[in-house]
Amino acid sequence: MFTPFSLRQAREFTDTMQAFDGVTETAERRRANRGTLAFRKTNGHDYLVKWFYDAERRKAKVLGKRSPETEGIEREFSQARKSLDARAKSLRANLEKQARMNNAVGLSRLPLISARIIRAFERAGIGSERVKIVGTHALYAYESIAGGVFDEGFVATQDTDFLLDARAPLRFVTSEDLKDETLLGILQSADRSFDKTRQTFRAQNRDGFLVDIIQPERNPPWKQEAFEAGKGDLQPSPITGLVWLENAPAISQPVIDAKGFPVTMNVPDPRAFAIHKYWLSKQPMRGATKSRRDEAQAYAVAALVMSELKHLPFDARALRMIPREIVADAVTEFRKLPKLV
Repeated sequence: MFTPFSLRQAREFTDTMQAFDGVTETAERRRANRGTLAFRKTNGHDYLVKWFYDAERRKAKVLGKRSPETEGIEREFSQARKSLDARAKSLRANLEKQARMNNAVGLSRLPLISARIIRAFERAGIGSERVKIVGTHALYAYESIAGGVFDEGFVATQDTDFLLDARAPLRFVTSEDLKDETLLGILQSADRSFDKTRQTFRAQNRDGFLVDIIQPERNPPWKQEAFEAGKGDLQPSPITGLVWLENAPAISQPVIDAKGFPVTMNVPDPRAFAIHKYWLSKQPMRGATKSRRDEAQAYAVAALVMSELKHLPFDARALRMIPREIVADAVTEFRKLPKLV
């Protein structure tokens, strides 16, 4: 069911993560050093002015008249920008080289359209505290955390009952503070062909790929906080039991996409995921096909945790966001599982 990385794969994966850390750190430093600094003449005097964008509006800040001090500020800023630009270019070239190696050794996993959508959310400044990826796609993050891959028998084929199906909808659970975001617009920045379906929480592109935007159902339901979607935007759908995944700790894990490049996925704690899927598989209205898949994913992730992620024990304290009796029932079944590897 699960195959750990070979020594070669482990080396390439480690090198990729190191390169990705460098690219991410440099990008953060460039953002901190954003804007333009230059001297401009006003009323016969040179002033050092910084131009920058705030909330998509261009603003200017005067830092002072020309002097040895402001000349030093301008010189240091320029040198820092040049240094960061050169570093970013070098790191990007290294990452592109590493991507080719990842393709060669079979590390490229996450479907490209999924990676593009996740990066679109990143560009919009929406992090793990506001969205988590749940459902089938979360398994790409869990296998990456464990340093291996779910076996090919569980990857997408013509049989929709397989565990890890790249055609399954990419599902985001969102917090209620996304009222100012245009969710459909974010998706369209990744692929212009995305549009709403008849189900207002779901978007689909021209290739038939689906994205679901969901939220936990509040208890009682009349306490549900309405998501104030803009005209024509997606309306998150309330889902029973999803509050457990909302309250579970978020894990940010880089995975490698179909072109060999890393992208960070924000997913719920794998223990909470496994228990939620097990509970979901027992719901009478779920349907036989979905229940089988839910159960298969629950057992696969639980076995992965117990075999490869032993620092994450199934204990009630760590899983206090889920009712105790549901945890106990699921863990009793999980402990009957054979060793994963």
